[in-house]
This record gives sequence, C-alpha cells and structure tokens, in this order.
Amino acid sequence: MLRIERGLFALALIGCSGGGEPSFDYPLDDELRFQHLQARGTHNSYHIAPDPFVLPDWNYTHSDLDVQLDGGMRQFELDVYLRGDLTGFDVMHIVNIDPGTTCALFADCLRVLKDWSDDHRAHHPIAVMIEMKDTFSSGGVESLELLDAELRSVWPDDRLVTPDFVRGDAATLREALAGDGWPTLGELRGKAMFWLHNRDEHREAYNNNNTSLEGRPMFTNASAGQLDTAVAAVLAADNPIAGAADIAEAIAANILVRTRTDVLGDEGYEIDPPALEAALASGAHFLSTDIESLEIPEGAPTRCNPINAPTACTPIAVEDPDQL
Repeated sequence: MLRIERGLFALALIGCSGGGEPSFDYPLDDELRFQHLQARGTHNSYHIAPDPFVLPDWNYTHSDLDVQLDGGMRQFELDVYLRGDLTGFDVMHIVNIDPGTTCALFADCLRVLKDWSDDHRAHHPIAVMIEMKDTFSSGGVESLELLDAELRSVWPDDRLVTPDFVRGDAATLREALAGDGWPTLGELRGKAMFWLHNRDEHREAYNNNNTSLEGRPMFTNASAGQLDTAVAAVLAADNPIAGAADIAEAIAANILVRTRTDVLGDEGYEIDPPALEAALASGAHFLSTDIESLEIPEGAPTRCNPINAPTACTPIAVEDPDQL
C-alpha cells in the first residue's frame, strides 16, 4: 500500500460531509508526524488492585479505559492469556493471584477503546502494547494468528496504523522510517496502533525472526542495541535515566519510545521526580504511569515533542480538546 501524499488526507477531511470521514480542522496535519508528539499513558492499564493489600507492586487501580481516554491518556498496556479452549484471550496481570481487571476479555477491552475512538475521531493515534503472558509452547503460532484475528474483529485495518501502511513502498519498515519517519497526523487521526510487547519466541515467530511484518496488524518491540533490524519501529525503555542512550538512539531513528515515570514505594508506585524529568526531556513519545493525575507540562494534554517537533508545532495542533 502506498503512503498517501502529504496533505491530501488532511485537506480531504476539512469540510467533508455525508457518509465519508468526519470533518475537523488541523492546519498542521500535513506537517506534523506521529513521532512529533509526547503523550501520557498507563502501565497495565486494565489493573484493579487486590483487596486486601498483598504487595506494593500490585497496589494500583486504573479507571476504565474510556475514562482514561477522556482524561487524555493515549497509550495503554494489556496483558493477555490464551483461553484453554483456544477461543480467545483473557486480560489480567497474574492468574488467580492478581486477576483484577476492568475488562476481563481482550475483545471487550478493544471495544471500549474502539467505541471511544468512534465518538472522538479527531484524536491523535492511540498506542496499545499487548503482552502475551503464556509460554509460547502453550499456543504457538496458532495463538498469534488468533490474537491478530481477535484484534481485527474489533479494529479493522482502515482504522489501524499497520506495519504495511507505514512501510508503504519501501523495502522495510526501517528504510521507511529512516526518511521522514511515521505518516502524518492527518493520515492517522482516529486510528490506533498496536505492538507486541514480548521479546521472546512470540516476537520471533510474529515477525519472522526480525525480518518482516507483512500482513500483520501489530508492530513488535525492538531490543535496545538492536535498532537496525528490518522491523524496528517501537521500543519500550522502562528506565528513562539508565536507558537514556537507548532512547536517544531510538528517537534519532524515528522509532517510537515508551518509558515510565514511576518508582515503587512502600505502598505502591509513585511519581519519581528525577525519572519524570528525564522522561520529559528525553523526547520519549509515551510516558507511562500508574498515577492517572500525572500531567505533562504545556500539554493539552499531549504536547509537542521537545526533541524533534517542528518549531511551528503547538499542543492543540497535535490534538485539540475542543475538536474531540
């Protein structure tokens, strides 16, 4: 699939009516690209803390996904377990020990995100990390195919930012991103991107040993120090201080980065000021937290990326709450 020419998509949206795409006005949508923003997100976005208290590691409860979206969160993380009858996936942290979740079925979590997106099509792209918690031997390649099918049953390809769309007519994703980077926000509004968070046999089977994501709806997590593979497009670097060099390398290569802002205390996770400061300054695209009240300075609530955004960028050019 060829990438849409710069500006054509954004211009087509302005003033359109009838049964076509929704109409909204973002004058910089043919200039700003996905890598030019910095947004908030949540870690284990479905999680409900056990009651009674068990461990500080598990002592956090998130709002429903659509409530988080209303609050400006644009990056999420879902842990999935293949059901024994191979009919789909459950969402939880740890089976029987820490199972609390706001949406027990993967398909239900997807529908909450999709329903919100349907009602707020002017949003910038939503990013969702998916971690398969079962061992690869429990489902193998069949489980990956089932995961893709379940994702596409709720989010059709025309509402997904897929690897094929980003690659366009380039030979590889890496080649496509090495140029201008990701598609423009005008091409991506109202869409979601998903990436497989695993760095194990699931990833190697999903992306053909780091060579191709052709036909897949999801990206795969790159490994720090190995950002030159054909499919390298997204990176999770949890520690913005220890991982500063990896984040900088990724951003220079137009790879999207998720990092975290919290530290574990005696009662649970809390904002770590040095980590937050480092994350903000690093230009990591998604700042993940268990503290939903976290705000990004100068964000609306998403802001222009401090490392690579064009000088003309403004927070409301990335996403304007009045147009949602």
